[in-house]
Amino acid sequence: MDAAVPAIGFGARCKRLLHSSYTLMYGLMLATISADELFTSSLSHSPWRYLLMGSNLVLLLWLLATPPGFSGWSTLSREDAVRFAIAVAVGLAVWLVKAPWSVGLVALAFAVLWILVGRIRRRNFYLAASGWYLAGLAVVLSARRFTAVDQFSMLGFLGGIVTALQGAWDFLFRHAPVASDEAL
Repeated sequence: MDAAVPAIGFGARCKRLLHSSYTLMYGLMLATISADELFTSSLSHSPWRYLLMGSNLVLLLWLLATPPGFSGWSTLSREDAVRFAIAVAVGLAVWLVKAPWSVGLVALAFAVLWILVGRIRRRNFYLAASGWYLAGLAVVLSARRFTAVDQFSMLGFLGGIVTALQGAWDFLFRHAPVASDEAL
């Protein structure tokens, strides 16, 4: 073993893997919640709904085990400020603009969120940003097929899938460096 790389224990490795899987699990949870909404509106008696509800519970427990690092209201980071601004913009878009254009604005807001979070973290989240934008475009172009609620559910499903893909890419190819294990 190289002397320059400190040996880390099992607990630190597990913590690092849980932390690096947060985006993947967040995307999967968003996709399964949205899929459950789509099943509820169109296939309410489908047995797949129970599988989705169970997976939502497992993913929720996983996300609760790996918090993203909120350190309190007195020390809000730039990322927290960006998330709050995007949440306000999404709320205004949903409240003031009719579907399907509000769906497109929500997708654009999430694409901007991923670009800004990537700049703050000094990483590239272009897969998630472009995926949210394309998901919004797909839902807007197919707006006649879905009700307004189903349009948001379809956007959440497609956006959750691309967020999970971004998280899987980061999990497989961009683990947190070993030197940051003390910060976790």
